[in-house]
Amino acid sequence: MTHITQRQVSHAEPLPACRNGHPSRHIHDQRRVESSGGHFIECRCCSSGRHATFEEALQDWRRRNGRRGPRRQAPAEPGNVVQLGLRLVGASGG
Repeated sequence: MTHITQRQVSHAEPLPACRNGHPSRHIHDQRRVESSGGHFIECRCCSSGRHATFEEALQDWRRRNGRRGPRRQAPAEPGNVVQLGLRLVGASGG
């Protein structure tokens, strides 16, 4: 009996391509990480390392391929926002 341990995982948004422009795919090897299982991302020319989570695999993929991830902005706290009234130098009327 053959057991399939790897499956391709679909995502709503496409994964970032490699540095050579090849489309990538997320693979989940269902063996334990200690047994060479885990999540990884691959294309026809390279792959990430195997990781316990998809997020770690994606971070590794981006690092290996020189791709930046989306910027995460911390939400502004209303109590810490200060607005200053600024005037343009040389502006008339005021």
